[in-house]
Amino acid sequence: MHCPKCGTVCTDTATVCDTCGQQLAPASAGQPRTCGLAIAALVLGLASLVCLCVTGLPAIICAIAALVTISRSQGRLKGAGLAVAGLIISIVMMLVMFIAILVAMLMPALTEARYQAQRAVCIANVSGLAKCVVLYAEDNKGHYPAPDKWCDLIEPYAGTKMILRCPADPEGSCSYAMNAAIVNTRVGNPGQTVLVFECTPGWNQAGGIEQVITDKHRSGGRTGCNIGFMDGHAEFVEAERIPQLRWKIEGNQ
Repeated sequence: MHCPKCGTVCTDTATVCDTCGQQLAPASAGQPRTCGLAIAALVLGLASLVCLCVTGLPAIICAIAALVTISRSQGRLKGAGLAVAGLIISIVMMLVMFIAILVAMLMPALTEARYQAQRAVCIANVSGLAKCVVLYAEDNKGHYPAPDKWCDLIEPYAGTKMILRCPADPEGSCSYAMNAAIVNTRVGNPGQTVLVFECTPGWNQAGGIEQVITDKHRSGGRTGCNIGFMDGHAEFVEAERIPQLRWKIEGNQ
């Protein structure tokens, strides 16, 4: 402030002019100044909305410094609200950015977990269908259901149609086909003889290896197919090993 008598520049807290002794009224009395750090905190906080939190940390530092400075100014400074606003905006934006980064990091793991869950449900379906077909054969003197009617014939054994749909298929009545080469249970090595397998969605589908699809499921980065065998078990078979399984049976063709 300036001395009204001699014009000497005096400090804001001075009560008497050092040059002429004139009594001074503090310029800040009744009119506290807005703290510059508080303004900076708000500006930097708002900037963090469009700068991907680059200014978030400086805004937090300015806000804290402003609040400390204002509290020590004994009423000569104002702007605590601005500092708090800048602090809140910066913290919220940094939390949002942190959550976004965390989700981006976890997304591949979550996607892989979903694929694994779908494959697990599908292989349980295949195993259940293989057992249903075996039960049908046991009730029909060792003869498996007719390939062009197998879904209809084993449906009472399944109990629910959900077993006929792979969760990876968004639509379609049945995700599986029966090995058309299987006629009766008089087959050697049933644990390696294909009974049901994954195919494109349909109903009462039957055929052989030419209908197998291997692009729905992966294991360790390798594609393959869930296959059920004549002994009732099911497993995920990698694509290169599928031709090595028993698809054709002598005497049943």
